[in-house]
Amino acid sequence: QISKKGLSLDGSNVTLLYGYGGFEISLTPVYPAARGLAWFEQGGVWIDANIRGGGEYGPRWHQAALKAHRNKAYEDFEAVAEDIIRRKVTSRDKLGAMGAPTEASWSATCSLGPRATPCLEAS
Repeated sequence: QISKKGLSLDGSNVTLLYGYGGFEISLTPVYPAARGLAWFEQGGVWIDANIRGGGEYGPRWHQAALKAHRNKAYEDFEAVAEDIIRRKVTSRDKLGAMGAPTEASWSATCSLGPRATPCLEAS
């Protein structure tokens, strides 16, 4: 999570959740300088979701979301969204989602399933 110091945990923060879970590529926290200053000064929050399929935790982490188990990556993304809402980092109506390589899948994941987490797709 990247945000301004002293973030209020009251569910009012506009938050962008980014996910990448593929090709055993690790998603490491970075400060997005090109867009970061304005985003954070206005109170925006950026969260990177380390989901299965990526390389953050080794080959087994990557392999856990291959082929018939690809849904695990989407379940992980949804779980991160649910967690930041539960912890009041943001709320359902203040949450945006984006990612790669399957951006549409991430945003669709937010509104599917019994624990639906509606969110906006950002591009």
